[in-house]
Amino acid sequence: MKTIMIIDDDANVRRSVRYVLKSHGYRVFEASSGADALQQLRKEPVDLVILDLVMPQVDGTMVCDQIKSDPTLSAIPVVIFTVMREEICRDWKRYMKANAFLIKPFQVGELLTTINELLGGSINEGDTQPGVSRSAH
Repeated sequence: MKTIMIIDDDANVRRSVRYVLKSHGYRVFEASSGADALQQLRKEPVDLVILDLVMPQVDGTMVCDQIKSDPTLSAIPVVIFTVMREEICRDWKRYMKANAFLIKPFQVGELLTTINELLGGSINEGDTQPGVSRSAH
């Protein structure tokens, strides 16, 4: 079973994403802050991270940078999950090392397709409508 960490300061977003992921067979960890997430990841790495950009104190860009610069964590795919408009995300993609970007509010199909592409899996037929991920690479 693949493990995914949701890092978002909004409990409602974490709850919604957790519900979708658990219902599709993923094990889910959560963190409400960047600092907490980094501490958890160093204790127990996961298969993929879903990361909000705008958080107090340690924001998503800092968390992504620390994940990607840490040799023990750098192979973990990072999906940036943000309310920022797509045009703004294009600028962020140029210098961030994230693997994909998704715009909130999320579409279930797009979220699951992106996760499955990054984890090398496939969505079970009938689980969702495939979406198009906004991959950084």
